[in-house]
Amino acid sequence: MDEEEFEKVGNELLLTATKLEPDNIIYKMVYLGSVLNADQQFYRQAVNEAASKVKETFSGIGCLNRYFRQVLYRLDKKA
Repeated sequence: MDEEEFEKVGNELLLTATKLEPDNIIYKMVYLGSVLNADQQFYRQAVNEAASKVKETFSGIGCLNRYFRQVLYRLDKKA
């Protein structure tokens, strides 16, 4: 599988996760961030809403928690 195929599968999985759990703001944020033509206002709103949930969900001290905080906490990153 090449990079484009992996990206397509990843986007399909994000869409499925978002549909299965529409109230999960982290899934919504990541999905909106992966869509090239997503409305930046909706993405920015999702980033703001997800920030506290990311910190709460991945509050542990282990490497995986630190990794997910770095990847998913996007307030300090440009949208």
